[in-house]
Amino acid sequence: MFDIVETILDTESLAPVFDRIFQDGQALRSWLDNLFIYSEALTIVDIYADAGTLGIAVVEMMARSRGIKIHPQDLATLKHGLGSMPAYPDVSAGLRRLRELGYRLVTLSNSPTSACETQLRSAGIRDDFERLFSIDDQVKRYKPARETYLGVAAALSVPPSDLWLISCHAFDVMGAKSAGLHAAFVSRPGNAPIAVGPQPDLIVPNLGAFATALAQR
Repeated sequence: MFDIVETILDTESLAPVFDRIFQDGQALRSWLDNLFIYSEALTIVDIYADAGTLGIAVVEMMARSRGIKIHPQDLATLKHGLGSMPAYPDVSAGLRRLRELGYRLVTLSNSPTSACETQLRSAGIRDDFERLFSIDDQVKRYKPARETYLGVAAALSVPPSDLWLISCHAFDVMGAKSAGLHAAFVSRPGNAPIAVGPQPDLIVPNLGAFATALAQR
């Protein structure tokens, strides 16, 4: 079970629009970090807004806090860019290797299913996945809420202990492990594991290394 944004799709393609809006090379990272913070805050207070709505609201919040007015064309460019991020170079071969090993491949995303379909088709890897799961059409609680992972296990009719989450986000790993899944942390740029809470079963540099590690288990 794969996380999508930053784990298999490279968000660096969004950097030019963030640089243009904010004149700050760290704005993209700040946006991602704030997106995760506020998605989890909404879940804690039992309020839901889909990831697309939340993502734009966070950009607008960042702009207001800096006294910046966002041009509508920049928002349009950002929305388009969110649907056309490329896969990391290791992804296609890594997914193919996992399929050759006999593993069923699905995704679990905070984004709506329609957005995930667009993203994965644009990246040329949609056909590698059996099913796409989204909190938007399941529990409407953001990862790392345990219900998100357990919902996938129920839908696939498998025990949680038979599932692996593959993600570059430490909070995602924590959620999956607390729900009884195995988890692999993929070391993507800007992300690192944290030495508190449930730890990943594997830490790997890319999907090829993950496939190799599973083949050796």
